[in-house]
Amino acid sequence: MSKDGTLWTSNWPSRGILVSKDKGATWARDMQNIGTPPFASSLHHFQFAESKHNRIYALQPYDNVVYSKILPLGSDKPSDVLPFTLEAFPNPFQGQLNLRFSVPAPSTVQLQVVDTKGATVYKQAHKASAGVNTLQLKSFLTSSGIYYVSIKTDTYHRTKKIVLLT
Repeated sequence: MSKDGTLWTSNWPSRGILVSKDKGATWARDMQNIGTPPFASSLHHFQFAESKHNRIYALQPYDNVVYSKILPLGSDKPSDVLPFTLEAFPNPFQGQLNLRFSVPAPSTVQLQVVDTKGATVYKQAHKASAGVNTLQLKSFLTSSGIYYVSIKTDTYHRTKKIVLLT
């Protein structure tokens, strides 16, 4: 029984759950055909969560009910911390590449650009503040082609494919 008086029971023959909102005077089918196994004899219990009162229930055959202690349901609260991200634009680019990246805490980031053969064509360390940072790279590449730009910290790493048109 929920705190608001809602009753739940298993309905073994139909493999469903019944719910009553009027202290058992009437019953309505709820969550029909959940967990239907290939053989009825192998069905041992139904499990479901009731978010209003933060409980997880297991209804077993013949009206045995087991429920958990209060457990939080749902996801964590949103965080004010920005994730580690990397954007490169315009892409394709000519002459100047703009990088926008975010880091959750102040750190030194290693910026590296490699060609399709894996050769490093640009590498430099930059100080980054917590939050969104921008860098402009001008005329650092001379040959048209596909490259990969990476930003690394001690704990994070992101890579983007970039295309230079000359």
